[in-house]
Amino acid sequence: GWWTIRLKVNKYLIGQICLRPEKDLAEIAVGYALDVAFWRQGYVQELEAVVAYGFNEKSLRRIVAIVRPENTGSRALLERCGFIQGPDVVIGTKTRCLYATRASSV
Repeated sequence: GWWTIRLKVNKYLIGQICLRPEKDLAEIAVGYALDVAFWRQGYVQELEAVVAYGFNEKSLRRIVAIVRPENTGSRALLERCGFIQGPDVVIGTKTRCLYATRASSV
């Protein structure tokens, strides 16, 4: 499901994050969107928390992320969180970067 990401100080909504089935790959994927004003400000804990939830509470063995090749910020964030880039995948008509992590690597 989707969760909101809010500032602690005033509860201002700055983004969303989710674990969801990626039907084109038959995998569970993490997805997130953050208001551009809050990019590169250290919101890595939210991603780590959702991934940990998937492994610890939902007993997932693997979580993937699908990223546009030009989105270098998200790609770097995923790598900092232990995701490893796999082969590119085609979703619809678009080529995307595939990242994955396993329960033992978090």
